[in-house]
Amino acid sequence: MLETLVRGTSRCTVTRPEWKSCSISRVRLAEKLQVLQFEGKRLPEFGIGAERAHSGVYDECQALSAEVHATLPNVDGIQFRSRWDPTCLCWAVFDRAARKIAGADPSEPLHGSAIGEEVLDTYPILVV
Repeated sequence: MLETLVRGTSRCTVTRPEWKSCSISRVRLAEKLQVLQFEGKRLPEFGIGAERAHSGVYDECQALSAEVHATLPNVDGIQFRSRWDPTCLCWAVFDRAARKIAGADPSEPLHGSAIGEEVLDTYPILVV
């Protein structure tokens, strides 16, 4: 969630209108996704280190993801470590995996939700 809320910034700051405009939804899969592990002990296979795979420069990360998309057609997305909390895994799912998604639950506002409150309790996000 932090990867989306504070993308491209050096601080965990979100404006109140931005926080209130966010929503969340649970996605259901129709079949298992083939996701490339783009973190941990798999990084040496790509000849890169964590500083590049988890770069704060999103252009670099997007270029790496685009290369995976272009060269590995059977891969539905990538798994990577959060730049803000490396104990958390994140997933980027490519559009070609749409047929593997069964649907999504109705979205609900992040503000005031149990998940939103947990994020605020766990991380030092400053809502201004």
